Amino acid sequence: MSKSFLFIIPLTPDEYLTSTRKRLRILCLTTLKEQTYNNWNALLIGNSEVEVHDDRFVILKKEGLKEEKLQFATKHITINMPECDYIIRLDDDDIFNPNILDKISSLEFDIFVDKYHYYFDYESGSISRQIKYWFPNTCIHKKKHALAKFGNLSKKHLPVLNEYVSLIENDHSKLHIYYKNRKVLYASPNNPIYLRMVSKDSITSKGEMAYESYLKFFGMWDNSLPTSFKEILSKANLYKRNAKRNIPILKRLKYRINELRTLFNYRKIMFGK
Repeated sequence: MSKSFLFIIPLTPDEYLTSTRKRLRILCLTTLKEQTYNNWNALLIGNSEVEVHDDRFVILKKEGLKEEKLQFATKHITINMPECDYIIRLDDDDIFNPNILDKISSLEFDIFVDKYHYYFDYESGSISRQIKYWFPNTCIHKKKHALAKFGNLSKKHLPVLNEYVSLIENDHSKLHIYYKNRKVLYASPNNPIYLRMVSKDSITSKGEMAYESYLKFFGMWDNSLPTSFKEILSKANLYKRNAKRNIPILKRLKYRINELRTLFNYRKIMFGK
């Protein structure tokens, strides 16, 4: 029997749903529909109106903060959706790789994750890649691990709505602690699980600093988009394939050296090995 995958997607509340974020949500959900692997479902949590016209999407009308929606989702899954094999958390403005489930459906793992984090700047069509000493938000967890008792809510002041805090309800920067000594598989550097979309309307960018300063946190921006995403973003008129990025050679070299240094230290810092 083929493996089944379940996406948990907290919907952006209408008060934050700008035209940009609405466009990205449509792109996010459309990309899921175009998966080359069909044995999946997606749980959409929130009161925001969404049109999907696909029975694989299950809408859970529960509003609240994202952390509360995750708790609503895990409770619903435990009671009503016991059949899924893997669980994937995905924000509704990020883009999931349309081919990745097909590629991993025959593999055995506890978690499948990106070591190389990819970011896409909605405003310019530029791409950035970084190695971080934590797992990204969107990972593919074996169900028993995603729902395992572990850690704390990402916002510790919020009430725990269920019997206990599940792993997938934690801040994603803590996930690697749980997965030490478990079977961790990594996506190819050239075929990541997803793209994190960055825009002026994303909630995390709405701080006091200017947007250009915010982008510097994501490293070096160029137009090196992984092949799996080119067709998706080209159709959406977001990928500027001919855009030129005049990045000095020394800057590129420095960035690559830093990336190699980070890669060399990765296992020791992440897992103490």
